[in-house]
Amino acid sequence: MVICPVANPPAVYGGRLNISPLDGVNINRVFPGDKDGGPTDRMAAWLFEHLIDGADAYIDLHSGGIDQHLLDFVGYRRTGDDELTAKNKAMAHAVGYERVIFGTSPDGGNSHAAANRQGIPAILVETGKLGDRNPATVRRLLDALHRLLHHLGVIEAPQHLAPVTVQPRDWIWTGEVESPVAGLWYPDAVTGDEVTEGQTIGRIIDPVDGTQHKITAVSTGTIIYNMNGLTVRPGTHLAAIATPHH
Repeated sequence: MVICPVANPPAVYGGRLNISPLDGVNINRVFPGDKDGGPTDRMAAWLFEHLIDGADAYIDLHSGGIDQHLLDFVGYRRTGDDELTAKNKAMAHAVGYERVIFGTSPDGGNSHAAANRQGIPAILVETGKLGDRNPATVRRLLDALHRLLHHLGVIEAPQHLAPVTVQPRDWIWTGEVESPVAGLWYPDAVTGDEVTEGQTIGRIIDPVDGTQHKITAVSTGTIIYNMNGLTVRPGTHLAAIATPHH
């Protein structure tokens, strides 16, 4: 078993967490990386070659953004390979979280999607919010990891392991809301709220002239995470929406 506690030191210790101050790139959008690319692409390529490629299974650990409110969830991808998708789903359900949200393909630059494209079972685990360091949050994640490692046959089930009190349920992503402009973000709908497509979920105000840009939900469902920070720029994720899969 290999553990990498900090995958992107320039971003983490620069207080940015997802966007590297070296080149403005989010490392979890460029996997498997590029050895001949910029700093973040090269870092992703090294991580993929030395830590992910050839693994029996891969777990991508996240705790939301430093400025995001987040509901705990597990993410996995449907891949077009029934056996691989079944392994992804089994891993995701073994974590013991209520929300298991799947994407419909292994496309994109997320590290767990890139692992899937190499035939490696992989999931994403999101726990915590706003840089939370609450011991109860840490315990919840450790229990989840112990369940998952037991599922994979790496460890025996620890005696202290808390029982699962919820029934995991598959959800599906229905949309992401991105900022079209730079400005100050004032949300009207927050994490956990039910929204409908076209509903106003907040406003972005230009601090120079006071112009307001109304932001609406791109789909119907539950807000799984939303931006809590005040300042945003074009492309900033303001909210992600999912709904139970029937």
